[in-house]
Order: sequence, then C-alpha cells, then structure tokens
Amino acid sequence: MKPTLYLAAGAALAALFWAFPAIDQGAAALFCRDGAGFPWGQDLFARAVYASVPVLENLLYIGLALAVLIRLVPAARRFHARWVAIVYVALSFGLGPGLVTNGLLKNEIGRARPHQTVEFGGTKAFSPPFAPAQQCARNCAFVSGHAAFAFALMTFVFLMKPGTTARRHAGKTVIAFGVLVGIGRMVQGAHWLSDVIFAAWINIAIAWLLYEGLIRRDALAALTRRLKS
Repeated sequence: MKPTLYLAAGAALAALFWAFPAIDQGAAALFCRDGAGFPWGQDLFARAVYASVPVLENLLYIGLALAVLIRLVPAARRFHARWVAIVYVALSFGLGPGLVTNGLLKNEIGRARPHQTVEFGGTKAFSPPFAPAQQCARNCAFVSGHAAFAFALMTFVFLMKPGTTARRHAGKTVIAFGVLVGIGRMVQGAHWLSDVIFAAWINIAIAWLLYEGLIRRDALAALTRRLKS
C-alpha cells in the first residue's frame, strides 16, 4: 500500500462528498420509502448483519485473552503467538474501532443519522462528513462503528505472509464483509454511504500503519532493547 496514494484517495473522497452531498442523500434514498421510513431495516438480512459484529467482537476479546494466557504457560510453547502480534491486534482494534471511531469521531463530529434528518422523516439537519455539527450528542453517524470493526479485520490479513494467494483472498473477503455490514447499516437508515467509506479508509489505514511499525519494522523489539540498555 502506497501511503501517498492512499492519503490522496481519502482527501479526494472527502472533497467529493463535500462538493456533492447529494451522493450521500441519494444513496440513503435507495432504502427509504415515503411514509414508511426504512422498511427493510428489520428484515433478516439487516438484523443478521447487525448482530454479527458484536459476536465477532466478543470472539476477538476471548481470542486475545486466550492468547495472553497461553503465553503464560511454558508447557504450551508450541501454541504461543508472538507478543508483538498480540500487541498489534490489541492496538489495531483498540485504536481503530475503539478510540478513533467510537471514542472520538462518533462522539465529537455530531452528524445525524439518515433516519434522523428532515429529508427522511426526522427533525435533524444533514451535514457532510468530517464537518463538526450539533445534530447529535453521542454515538452519532460518522463513522459507522459496525463497518469500522468489519474493515479493521484487515489487521489479521496484514499478519499473513505477503504476496500469497491466501492473503489476497483473505483481503477480498474482509472488504466484502465490510461492504456487506455497511450496506446492512444503510438499509436500516443508520448510516450514510460516506460513513461506511471512511470507516474503511480510516481503520484500514490504522491497521496498516501499526503493521508497518510493529511488525515490519519491529518497533516493539527496538523499544524493549532500548529500555534494557
């Protein structure tokens, strides 16, 4: 992944959604019906997608806890995961879906969800992505928390051997799952298209930056050596 191109793509997308807010509104309108709001929001597809993310979150927490516990058992050495990999996964999800998505953006930007806006039967005003608004106090639309977690699963893809077919397929699978989760939230009138796109852009970037620092450049080992010296 080339950082300059990735950053430029994000800036271009932000400018696009700022200049043409009808993109977000038009995408939301696909799932809205006059007098009925977002009628497919409670269908099996939307509910299943919505419920899948908390299940995966719990599995992640259990997996991290087990990985740490197994590391503490010398007899289970053959099952030990590297400390740097455990730290990488914990930081990627803690910073991406955790701090940046749910701790900062969703609580500070104040963007109303589609079903809350005047255009779709609510009382709030529409605002573009990244624009500070006063339409929501906490747990707001920008960015999608569910999609953020789904796209953050790229963390595990980065841990796979580079250049392999398995890694490419795994990457495509994560992207497809993230898109599915994003569509599921849009169907419910809970998120704009840009909420999903920037959930992907931000959380994949965080996972990649941490991978570059902790795994490829082994910054944790370098820090440990420095502290011991």
